[in-house]
Amino acid sequence: MFQTAVGNGSADSPVGSDLIDSATADAAAYEPELWAVLLFAFGLITISLVTLRKIESHFFAKPAPPTIQPLFRIEDLLIIFGLMIFSSVGAVSLMRSLFDNAAVEIAGSATISLLAMKLTIQVHQKRCREQNRSDESFFGTGSSALKSIGITSLALLCYVPAHIGVSALWDSLLRMLNFDNDLQHGIVLIQEAIQQQNWGFLLAMTVTAMVIAPCAEEVLFRGLLFRYLRDRNGFIPAALISSMLFGLMHDSNSGPVAVLGFLLAWLYQRSGNLWLSILLHAMFNSMMISLLFLTEFFGWSN
Repeated sequence: MFQTAVGNGSADSPVGSDLIDSATADAAAYEPELWAVLLFAFGLITISLVTLRKIESHFFAKPAPPTIQPLFRIEDLLIIFGLMIFSSVGAVSLMRSLFDNAAVEIAGSATISLLAMKLTIQVHQKRCREQNRSDESFFGTGSSALKSIGITSLALLCYVPAHIGVSALWDSLLRMLNFDNDLQHGIVLIQEAIQQQNWGFLLAMTVTAMVIAPCAEEVLFRGLLFRYLRDRNGFIPAALISSMLFGLMHDSNSGPVAVLGFLLAWLYQRSGNLWLSILLHAMFNSMMISLLFLTEFFGWSN
């Protein structure tokens, strides 16, 4: 069937010979580059693994707990995501009815979503106290604010080399498979907002990326999914499954994002505190947005 589709493209025909020669030449030309990328990525990933191991031995000397706080009950999930979804839909509808400006609409929606998130946490904590449950089941406990910032900052710095290496590998893999490595839709919107100097829209997108998304995604993927799987199947399967699903949400950049998800699961596992994962997630998004500003203002994207 393949021969019919390419017009009798056997190895003995001119068309078939040209196809084989072209493919062989492309593979030969690409092989040195691929090996260079592999060595480059391996070196960077090794640096990250060694430095993260140092952080683990210094800050998390005790073994990981057998369980990470009580699981959410089903009514907790309904309250948490019900309030967040209801408030987000209501915020968008309200802003559209009051304003014609898209930037004002998004900024208002983001603000209301933040208030709803705060209300959600307070409602959950109140329910825990009324039922004589520890409200630590929402985010856990462990480190002071200053220590949490220090740990997550170090973890992010240690992870950056691995992210660069994995991104290089992922880009090479997509090019080998002839897949487009398009930017995420949110990144494109932020780039356009910077170019057009649409500061209202940019502020709303920045708040969403740095606050709303880290909180919502960490509660869902680490606080719920990872913790549920971890208590039943162990750390490695839980971290792999939750991080792969996390990566699939992020378009063509799913490979590097999945690795980030594994790091976030590891940090939650070792600290028992979801706030650290949220903080690292927010720091990572902040770093990416800062790089977008630099590339646009200094013309590095060109």
